[in-house]
Amino acid sequence: MSREDNIKTLQQLENYIPELINVQSFDESLAACLANIFQITENKDSIILNDINTNIYSYCLKPNRNSTNYCYEELANILFKHIIQYTIPRSEIEKAQEQKNVSYIIELEAKAKRRFVTYWEKRKQILKQENIDDESITKSGEGGEELLFLLAEQILGLPQALCKMNFKTSGAVHFHGTDGIHIGLTEDNSKLALYYSEVKVYQNINTAIKKCLESLAPLLKRDEKEKFELDLLSSNIDIGNNPEITNKLKEYFNPDRVENIELTEVRGLCLIAFDEKKYNGYEFKQNAKNIMPEVSNWIEAFQKEKINNNIKDVVINVFFIPMTCVDTFRETFKNKIGG
Repeated sequence: MSREDNIKTLQQLENYIPELINVQSFDESLAACLANIFQITENKDSIILNDINTNIYSYCLKPNRNSTNYCYEELANILFKHIIQYTIPRSEIEKAQEQKNVSYIIELEAKAKRRFVTYWEKRKQILKQENIDDESITKSGEGGEELLFLLAEQILGLPQALCKMNFKTSGAVHFHGTDGIHIGLTEDNSKLALYYSEVKVYQNINTAIKKCLESLAPLLKRDEKEKFELDLLSSNIDIGNNPEITNKLKEYFNPDRVENIELTEVRGLCLIAFDEKKYNGYEFKQNAKNIMPEVSNWIEAFQKEKINNNIKDVVINVFFIPMTCVDTFRETFKNKIGG
């Protein structure tokens, strides 16, 4: 693929990205969901930190309508509502939509649920065989992974390039790869931006940040670990029924192609969910006010770990989601799926 062909591919992708996002036909925008579930902790949508190339987004939970708990059940409902979009390859969804077969859509939902449950069962077997006792693996983060998928697509406008739940039941190796891969363009539209995503749902925020950047660092530095992800992406990229652009992107992501590094910029996409003690009662405005001063501490911890992992000159988008109890979030979602 010549440089002229690469420019043409980027132009096609620029025009195609809105369709990639909208084709999912979400019943309601995530912005509306956030208005019902989360309170933004800052007056602006994000904090841009140019010195560490990081965009910070922060949301805290709202109480439910009856002020008897926080919106864990409502959040689980939103995630369940979009489970097909997250779990099933885009081309398969489009095929079902073209057929306009209600039973097929219902079948896809059942298939998506089975895929989650199978993943949890498979993971338990592998962890037992390998004698692994790591909180980041043994405790399900799938709810957080789907939440980041929605945030990336609906807030950042970055479509998912690879449906990784398709592969997570095939072997232990997929526990150690990136949680997801999204695509976009650089701000000047000169390169294709490849976003490796990582989700950590921990009680302790410092542990979550540390493990998140430890996992992302090899991919952002483009070491041997990235080659596996690119092989997976170039063979299985799924952006719907557009063979022309799909084939071009497969060639684009070929890890053995020298131009790949020159014409593709790797970036990070993180969701850090953690327990926050600043929640007090069910007045969400007061809770947001209580939590807001903590953002600077989270940023400082994130900056420290970027330095520790020698991550330089890489753009990273980070969503901080403080919760009253991450275990409640995890279990509520798992119960909704039936896991």
